Amino acid sequence: MLVNKAKETIARAVVIVCEQTIEFQAIQPTTSTSASYKVQSDSHYDVKVEFGSGKRLHKEIGYVTNGVDFHHEMIVTDNDIDISDINNSRLK
Repeated sequence: MLVNKAKETIARAVVIVCEQTIEFQAIQPTTSTSASYKVQSDSHYDVKVEFGSGKRLHKEIGYVTNGVDFHHEMIVTDNDIDISDINNSRLK
């Protein structure tokens, strides 16, 4: 799940995980969107965000392990991208 806690619209976001690319568009402030992927190997999230103003964020965060079911939230603020698991525990 990608959560927009920024003050402006996310024009485009790309999440790459396990060699799969997930794209999101037009995510309004205070809203979220979600997608699924298949955990095929150990991996991390490579998250790129472009706001409507043209401002960009890029961060490699979190991790997934083959054989485990994950439910992560990627939280986008005006200046950062953070991740939490289903229990809202922050991950490194």
